[in-house]
Amino acid sequence: MGTLKDVLSLPEVVWDWERTFDALAQTIQAVQVLHDYDPQIVHRDLKTLNLLVDKNWHIKVCGNSFI
Repeated sequence: MGTLKDVLSLPEVVWDWERTFDALAQTIQAVQVLHDYDPQIVHRDLKTLNLLVDKNWHIKVCGNSFI
């Protein structure tokens, strides 16, 4: 569906509290996976442009700012 920024700007998308908390939980889990790697991976540019939303409303963390 695009980036989270794109999806949030679509007028036809119903973005309620349940969807908000689900997206937050998925983002937190994804970042936790990165932080659990050895050596640790830190995403230094976490923003709506670096969060992708698929057709099943799953959030994927992306970007080229990993160290």
